[in-house]
Amino acid sequence: MNIKYDDVVKLLVKKFPQFNFDEDDSDLPYIVAGDFARYLLKCFESKSFGELERGLNFIEELHLVIDQKTIELAKIGFIEGIQNVWKEKDSEKVYDFLGEESKKSWEQISKFWENVGSTVAPQP
Repeated sequence: MNIKYDDVVKLLVKKFPQFNFDEDDSDLPYIVAGDFARYLLKCFESKSFGELERGLNFIEELHLVIDQKTIELAKIGFIEGIQNVWKEKDSEKVYDFLGEESKKSWEQISKFWENVGSTVAPQP
């Protein structure tokens, strides 16, 4: 399947009709990805694990397309969005639900931020 970057938000809305977001953000896929991360957290908290898995499978599909902008959105928009939104709720809980490529992205992002943290000088 080849999902183009410009089609991700439309496809997301079509596949997940219960997902609500500010329609003014339709042209801002990274903002929508953050909103979707919050939606998936709500699914987890309400024990809607089927919907959570469907959402994470959608993100996994985005990792497997040809379009590089779409892959970057999957990694930075969706996976990093999940890490950020879920960090107060123990983001590792969602890790087991992720697909193989999503887990790779998760690890890359975690490693990146660990390295950034180790290079920042401590504040006096």
